[in-house]
Amino acid sequence: MLNFIALAIVAYALYRLYVYFRYPEKFEKQKQQARAKLKEDLKKIKNSISDTDDTNDDVSFELNVETFYSNSNNDSFEGWFYEDVYDYIDYKKTFKIKYKDAKGNVTRRTIDMYKIGEIEDGFFILAHCRLRKGNRTFRTDRMLECIDMDTGEVLYDIDTYFSELYYNSDEYEEIKEWRKREEEREIKEEYYEEFMQKYAVLLKVLMYIVRCDGTFNQREKAIIREIFENLENNNDLLTDKMLNRVYKNVDMPTYKSFQNSVSKLLKDESIDIDLIDIAKNIIATQKSVHENEEQLLKYLENKLSNK
Repeated sequence: MLNFIALAIVAYALYRLYVYFRYPEKFEKQKQQARAKLKEDLKKIKNSISDTDDTNDDVSFELNVETFYSNSNNDSFEGWFYEDVYDYIDYKKTFKIKYKDAKGNVTRRTIDMYKIGEIEDGFFILAHCRLRKGNRTFRTDRMLECIDMDTGEVLYDIDTYFSELYYNSDEYEEIKEWRKREEEREIKEEYYEEFMQKYAVLLKVLMYIVRCDGTFNQREKAIIREIFENLENNNDLLTDKMLNRVYKNVDMPTYKSFQNSVSKLLKDESIDIDLIDIAKNIIATQKSVHENEEQLLKYLENKLSNK
């Protein structure tokens, strides 16, 4: 049965192609008839909308077949997910507005707002439009008139009204706190990335010194913290939490890698530290001296004596 249906569809498609190439004027006539019917339907839509309460004589209603094909509700959308909106907040209110869209079309409509977001030149509203019977987007800087239907207040200063509504809301206070936390997080993240890049070589040397004996204790961490506090001039962002993240993300280098890193570090004039003194202080945090610690200490003494 399915094979028969498939064959029938293929046969019909081939027939339509044959007719199209054999009688092209027939297809053109059908297209003209379809356009004529569409114009009639649009006139009916115009007449039905003009009788509603949400429109009057100064409403611009442009009937254009090509526009109808590309945008069947004749609204010039601002963009449902407007990329320049900073933060939306939930806010339910009803307004009666006179609105001029991006194409210059003016309409009167009643909207039930449920979200409002800040943009550079005003605010961006997500609302249910009673005229279109669907969700729409509106920019407050394109509102020519506005009435707060919950209070009956005519808004003569539309920008100030929506500004106070947005900035005085409890949700905006939460957004401010969130923004502050995000800014602090971004600053810390940027500092961490710069720190890792700036001290990549030094970190390899230090991590080998403290870990070559298989341990990494709090006294050793205190010594390393003091080193970086001096190098960073006691930067407030240099916290124990940040340093622990650094330790976690620096792999234990091999002895060969340690030697190469020491050679690079000695050539870096921006980092002025006494590697032998640091190594001795770290080794002294424990009673016994590991053979790897003896090895690295001898290497440092020979390296620096030949410098």
